Amino acid sequence: MDADPALLDRIAASGVVVSVTAGSIPGGSPPHPAIARRMAAIVANHGRMFRAGATMVPGTDAGVSPGKPHDVLPYALRALVEQIGMTPRQALRAATTIAASAIGLGESKGRIAAGADADVLVVRGDPVADIGSVTNVQAVFRAGLRAR
Repeated sequence: MDADPALLDRIAASGVVVSVTAGSIPGGSPPHPAIARRMAAIVANHGRMFRAGATMVPGTDAGVSPGKPHDVLPYALRALVEQIGMTPRQALRAATTIAASAIGLGESKGRIAAGADADVLVVRGDPVADIGSVTNVQAVFRAGLRAR
C-alpha cells in the first residue's frame, strides 16, 4: 500500500497488464477491516498507474464475500470510472478488448467483428454516457445465441 511512486510509474511503463480488483455490490458488506483501512491507498495507487499510462483490466475477486458475489463485474466497471478516473469508454474497453487481448483471445473475443465469437451483452441505457447502465442487463448472447 505504501508503494514507491517510481515503482508504480515503472509498472505503468512496462506494458504489464494490471488487474484492478475493484467493485462490490451497493450496500454489500465492507471488505475485511484490514483491507478497508488500506482502500484509499489502493485506489490512489491504481489511479496513479492509470494516469501514468498503465494497461488495466477489471478484476473482482468475485465470490470471496457477500459484497463480492459472482456477478459483481459490472460494479467493477463503475469503480474504474468513479475511483480510478477512466472514462466509461475506457472502462468498457478495459473489460472487453483489452481483457481479451491480455489473455490471448483478442482475435475472437472482446469485440464485435466478422469472425469474432458474437458474445454480446445487451443493456438498457448507454454505458458510454452512464457506466452504471451495465448493471441493467437485458440479454446475453454467447456465440450468437441467446443465453439469457
